[in-house]
Amino acid sequence: MRRKLTLIDAQNIALEKKCAKFHEWNATLCDIKRGTWCPHCAKCFKLNIDIECSEGYQWYTNLKCVWNLDTWCPHCSGNAKLSIEQARKDATKNKGLCLSETYNGTRQELCKEIATELLGPPSNIRRPDFLKMPDHPLGLELDIYYPQCGFAIEVQGIQHECFHAFFHKNQKDFKKQLARDQLKKELCDKNRILLVEVWYYEDPYLVIPRRLKDLGLIS
Repeated sequence: MRRKLTLIDAQNIALEKKCAKFHEWNATLCDIKRGTWCPHCAKCFKLNIDIECSEGYQWYTNLKCVWNLDTWCPHCSGNAKLSIEQARKDATKNKGLCLSETYNGTRQELCKEIATELLGPPSNIRRPDFLKMPDHPLGLELDIYYPQCGFAIEVQGIQHECFHAFFHKNQKDFKKQLARDQLKKELCDKNRILLVEVWYYEDPYLVIPRRLKDLGLIS
């Protein structure tokens, strides 16, 4: 007597499929429920390609990042890694001079390098006890912290000022970002730590020395 098919049996039966690009393959209902689709198109998603945005910036990425993750130009989004060449251009543009010979890393690392040249290395403590609380047991984080001088530097990207789909899932996520930033400011103020903000549209080679002079930390 022939056994009746169960739901599990039915879900594991291989079915012939064809995608919009006319690729054909076999897949089970379980595969489809897991969100998998055409394996041929999936291989294309992993291919690395060169892209240029409308502003002329070029970068290297893959179709998965562009289509599935909805990411675009890292330069326009403020997420691109800075280079020593870019730092020199920015310094020259603002009638200044880039003192560093080499640089590798993010804008935060650039600000840390500038502060270190002026004051020495910052504290290794990034999450001081006064920034730890029940809602944030690990503690809120300071980018560049000088407890002995009573101040910290926060390197603020565009996501700290306005909603940006690259950094925030939705408006609620953006509001949480603002709430964390405000809480950090209040806790720093309460504990007599001045928070110096360096915004994404500001030149750190100008802003950091100026603020340190205002604080009387350098002449």
